[in-house]
Amino acid sequence: MSNIDTIIRHEKESKQKCTIYPLNYREDLRFINAGSLNNYDYDGYLLLHVDGEPLSLADKDFPLLLVDASWRWADKIFTNSKIACLQRRSISGFITAYPRKSKKYNDPESGLASVEALYISSLMRGKEDLSLLDHYYWKQQFLEENNNIIATYREM
Repeated sequence: MSNIDTIIRHEKESKQKCTIYPLNYREDLRFINAGSLNNYDYDGYLLLHVDGEPLSLADKDFPLLLVDASWRWADKIFTNSKIACLQRRSISGFITAYPRKSKKYNDPESGLASVEALYISSLMRGKEDLSLLDHYYWKQQFLEENNNIIATYREM
């Protein structure tokens, strides 16, 4: 099992609008295309998903699998047999700063931009890494809107 968080990106998603793709140079993250997700082993991974149990400090030693796709594409990825069997963890209580708008699909109320979710997951697992937000246009707004809950996790 790799201890590196992995991001599965749907190849039809725009790299220009992507909040997490600017991190593809980092050695502590692995990016794979959704079309090749069957080529990898995810044993021991936790799947970040809105319907999972809350992420916690107890999860700090497990790598995360984060799906970076619109909800339309993400739902299809989540049903893949290699992904569907993973334990799910969720993040709640945070407000996205990303200006979401979909004409066809309803975004979950607790949905975050992928880079926001990756940062929060590092915080909740006791490994806060603010540098994950360095290339995020809405970084300051996100941190300000979530200041109180971020402070709570920092104190844990």
